Amino acid sequence: MPPLSTKLTFALGSDEKSRKLPSKIVISQSQNETLDHVLLKALAFVIFHSDRLRLEVDVELPGVPFVPDLITLALDGRPELWIECGEVSLHKLEKLTLKLGDADIWIVKKSARDVAKTVEQAQRNIRRLSRVRLLTFDPGFIPELLALASGSNSLHLVKLVPGEMMQLVFNDLWFETALRVTAP
Repeated sequence: MPPLSTKLTFALGSDEKSRKLPSKIVISQSQNETLDHVLLKALAFVIFHSDRLRLEVDVELPGVPFVPDLITLALDGRPELWIECGEVSLHKLEKLTLKLGDADIWIVKKSARDVAKTVEQAQRNIRRLSRVRLLTFDPGFIPELLALASGSNSLHLVKLVPGEMMQLVFNDLWFETALRVTAP
């Protein structure tokens, strides 16, 4: 039996003139994905948005048997930006850092506490770890959003200062969080 999938819709809006978001995105939650993973993908989509940013595109790259959570491809098809959300295995991270050329690699996690464990393990096992950046939110931010999340959501970006802070309205409630960037 194929894994069950749930679709979550995010109606998007933005007060940031330089960040023109599409009116909505739909993200499938597979059976083995958590709701916080889906929410992290939606937030990463808003934070890293560009006209070429795509969700879960299966790119066929030699030696890279993975599907990114989000990706931006150059005009020649090479990855420029590869984003993973939530947990990422050391094996996957090692492959990405070795095989993606000069692409920027980001991992979006719930909080700094989640990053400490990843960094500690990665520093011992990943040869090109300097290619990776980690983005986290204030403690409690993701759990608060999760408590409000449903199949149909609204996410309106009020203000975004990359690497510093984000203000948004999620399902009619105001939120603000720091955006912490870590370079292991």
